[in-house]
Amino acid sequence: MKSISKAKFLIPNLFTLGNLLCGYLSIFYGVSGRIDLACRLILVGAFLDFVDGLVARRFDSQTRFGLEFDSLADLITFGVGPSFVAMYFFYSSNVGNVGALFGFIYCSAVAIRLARFNTSDTGLIHFRGLPSPASAIALASVCYLLFEQNVPFTLSSVILALILIILAFFSVSRLVFLSLKTDLKVSLFQKFLIAALLALVVYLDWWGILILSYAYILSGPAIQLGKIPSLRRLVNIFFNRRNF
Repeated sequence: MKSISKAKFLIPNLFTLGNLLCGYLSIFYGVSGRIDLACRLILVGAFLDFVDGLVARRFDSQTRFGLEFDSLADLITFGVGPSFVAMYFFYSSNVGNVGALFGFIYCSAVAIRLARFNTSDTGLIHFRGLPSPASAIALASVCYLLFEQNVPFTLSSVILALILIILAFFSVSRLVFLSLKTDLKVSLFQKFLIAALLALVVYLDWWGILILSYAYILSGPAIQLGKIPSLRRLVNIFFNRRNF
């Protein structure tokens, strides 16, 4: 029985360790110019990050150690890793020093977001601020497509500088984002919706990942706008025939 109990706490941390390995390797391949592989590793890391939380909740094995270990791994995979991938484009266009500043701003925002989650946002139903896996996937999808489409490094650097600032802003913001832990686990309709979105990703490949990731980012401002009373009344008038 003791071995089973230990396994309950060990298994989620093994997934977290796999997440950390993906982040470590994404840095290595990012600075080596293997942008395609580095971006795929970030994507795998995001999947492992989702699984480790899922397993911990299923086994009721959530611990303070697991929370801190998960955040440290997330900082590497979703903060440092994507920053180094973006740095490849900055140094390739000879604006490495300036690009390093944008990468640091993004990485710092991810660190602040993770620290805030551990100290004040635990137990919330929704996410407050853009979750680090979502921001990393959004950045990785842009890097992958810029690399695959052979976009000139100068233009790529401008695009990535803007993306890094935008993602940093959303990460430290107080905007509410839906959580897969609670918001997407109930109805049959939502299951069909998830299946349809996954099919879209499979069909469109990285374009599908880009579309979904930035749609999720825009959901934060959309939720905030929905809280404005005048806007809510306008939406009710538009969709409720009795008010015509």
